[in-house]
Amino acid sequence: EVDGELFMAMEYVRGLDLLRLLRASAAQTGDASLPPLVAAYVGREVCRGLGHAHEHLDENGAPRPIIHRDISPQNVMVSFDGQIKVVDFGIAKAVTAFQEATMTGSLKGKFGYMAPEQIDTGICTAQTDLFSVGVMLHEVLTGRRLFKGQTDYETMTRVKSAEVPAPSQLNPTIAG
Repeated sequence: EVDGELFMAMEYVRGLDLLRLLRASAAQTGDASLPPLVAAYVGREVCRGLGHAHEHLDENGAPRPIIHRDISPQNVMVSFDGQIKVVDFGIAKAVTAFQEATMTGSLKGKFGYMAPEQIDTGICTAQTDLFSVGVMLHEVLTGRRLFKGQTDYETMTRVKSAEVPAPSQLNPTIAG
């Protein structure tokens, strides 16, 4: 608050979100994947950021994890100097002792990156965020969406079946 005006200050990240970076790579090279070491770095840094949120403590020092609920390439920024930032905690939820399922019909996030239990129950945990990181890393390594269907229903069905080909099957540059 300054002079009675409330505002939110956020870090400005000079760079691109991961989706735009993948698209730029595809436009220049015809390949929307990243080298495995770069993908591993991105994944590690995203997990570090989520770890910080998942270990959040309230003002009394009690655990109050913050679950992002929408990890996807659009919500990962890559700065021009190589920093990785998890952004858009707009639908994040602080977990309480009486965690409630999201009401039917109001799933929040992108279906293709959700965990099966998130689709089934709407309940999100640190593990559902980590599942989303895995889906995103698969996409970053292969240059292809893992569960994307023609419709939201088809995408959700693919997520729930969780058939995941090894990235090396889709990208021969990755060691099997």
